[in-house]
Parts: sequence; C-alpha cells; structure tokens
Amino acid sequence: MSSGKGKRKMEEEGVPLQGDLDPDNDPMKYALSAPRVQIIPGLWRRIVRRRRSKNDAKPWACPCGYVNKPIQHLFFDLPRFKCGSRECKEMIPDDYEFKFSLVDIEANGVCLLNKVKDQDSRPHCMAYASAVNADITSKVTSVLLGEAIRDAKSEICMRTFLQKLKLKKQLPRSLDMNTYDDLGIKDLWKIISILEKDGVETVDGSHKARISGITHVPLDFPVICKEIAEGHPLLAIIRTGKGFDDLQYNQIYKPPKVSRIVDGKSAGLHCISLVGGAMRKGRKMHFKFVNTHGEEFCKLRSLNRDDGIKGGLGNVIAEGILRRPVKFLREGREVLKQ
Repeated sequence: MSSGKGKRKMEEEGVPLQGDLDPDNDPMKYALSAPRVQIIPGLWRRIVRRRRSKNDAKPWACPCGYVNKPIQHLFFDLPRFKCGSRECKEMIPDDYEFKFSLVDIEANGVCLLNKVKDQDSRPHCMAYASAVNADITSKVTSVLLGEAIRDAKSEICMRTFLQKLKLKKQLPRSLDMNTYDDLGIKDLWKIISILEKDGVETVDGSHKARISGITHVPLDFPVICKEIAEGHPLLAIIRTGKGFDDLQYNQIYKPPKVSRIVDGKSAGLHCISLVGGAMRKGRKMHFKFVNTHGEEFCKLRSLNRDDGIKGGLGNVIAEGILRRPVKFLREGREVLKQ
C-alpha cells in the first residue's frame, strides 16, 4: 500500500446526493453547493511506503521535454493525464496503458474483498453493492487506524441487512425479503441511513461495517480513478442490455443506447461497485467493477485453485457510467464541511 500523510486532507467538487436516483427525477440536477470533504486530524496513523503494486503507473515524457512522474495515492500511483509543465497542454500519449484494482491487492496483508455476493434474480443491486462498498470502506479505515482486522472469511450478512431494510420501509413482518421485488435504486437513502446508524453485520457477528455519510464524485475519469486509488470504492449506475449477463473475463462492456431501451432491448438500470480503472492504447478508458450476481459472472475459466475470487468482476467503458458515482465517507473520520 502506498503512503500518504497520516493527517490527510481531501477535497472534491462533488455534491451530496439528495433524493433517489430515479431516472425521471434526478435530484442531483438541483444541488446548489459543492461541499468539501476533510479528514478529522489526529486519528489517522502514518502509512509507510514499502512494497508497491505492480500496477503502479509509469512516467511518460512529453514532447516539450517534461517528464511526467506518477502521482502518489494511498493504494496506487496514477499517471498524469496532462503534462505537468505550466507552458504545455499536451495530454497523456495515445499509446500509454495502465490498470489498477483494489481487488487485486492486499492492504497491509488485508484482502479488501472476500467474496462476491449474489442477488440472484431479485432487484436488490443497490443494497448488495452498498453493502460491499461499506465493507471495503470499513476495512480501509481499520488499516489506516492500525486496528485488528476480522477473520478474512467473515462476510457481510445480507439476510440481516435486508431485514433492517424491511423495517425501514415499514413492510409487514411476515414478508419474505427474498421474494420482495420493490427494492432498488430508489431506496438509496434508506440504505444509507442503515449504514450510518447500524452498519452491516458480518455473518459471524464479529464486526459491523459502517460509514459516516456519502458525497458525490464528478463524472470525470481521472477524478474517479483518483478516488478509487485512495481506497474509495464507488457506487455507479449503468444500463444493462442483453449481452451483460454473458460478459466474458477481460471483455469490456458497452451499455446499450437509450434508443435500444425504448425498443425494449435493455433490462434497465443496474448498480455496480467501481473498484479500479484502466486505459488501453488509443486512450480507451474503462472502469473495473464488482458485480452482484455471484462468481459465475465473468468467471475465470482457467483459474485452477481452491481459494480466491474466481469471478464476479467486470469491465465497463468510462462513458457507460450514467450519473456521478456515490462515495462513502469513512466512519467517524471523514466529514462534510458546512
């Protein structure tokens, strides 16, 4: 894991998410302010730079003669997307390539993703993705504070989480949440309320993953990459079409256009967890994400081992993200300035 000062100050130009993510009622259009995010000083420990990820970006030389060294972030070093010389406006070379993912590393020996959850055929993607993001965020917080990390095999208990959502929505006690179909993107605020107040319990009850709030990240590839490289998985919305379920390992998904949704050829909106980014030759940019349909999604067919994640991770073009991603603030340490 890379270093950063223990007392780190972070700022961003996002806006707090207000209301839901209903495509016909986007409250983010009407946000009036852009709050800043700060770290409460005195709580973070200093991180020592030692062994680094092989996916750290490499320097690139600009035609003007300026050598653009990578920018250090908590987990990965990212490339400069624009020449750092004041007199130059040259962009990163067309043939430059890089990739990184929070799932591919250990943070001080801690695996940030233990298992890919499966929502099955239920429209519970927002709840499952939120629980995964909260768990990763909680683990990063524990690493930064030097706290003991729970057993790597302990997993988020989605049954308990869905039961809390049932109470929050004031649904009948006898209702089986596994058969409940009216739980989706529109319930984000109820989900966030639970993550802030109660957290998400693990199956063994040894830990609760919590957050202190949410904020918004601009829909900009370099900015999103920066947030992920700092250890923040992001909730994002994409359109899913016929080919989404059949996506193969290392294949980049290109969501359908609006016209195809009108023609009834799309399954609608889907929530995913952004955990990495990449750029291929020709400045083809895409994000790496964790899906919520188990490890059969994008399964690693050639992986011959009994441990580790064997699937459930995909790639989507950068233009496929519909709205500004949602970032979880680390519990009790990150706050929004008023």
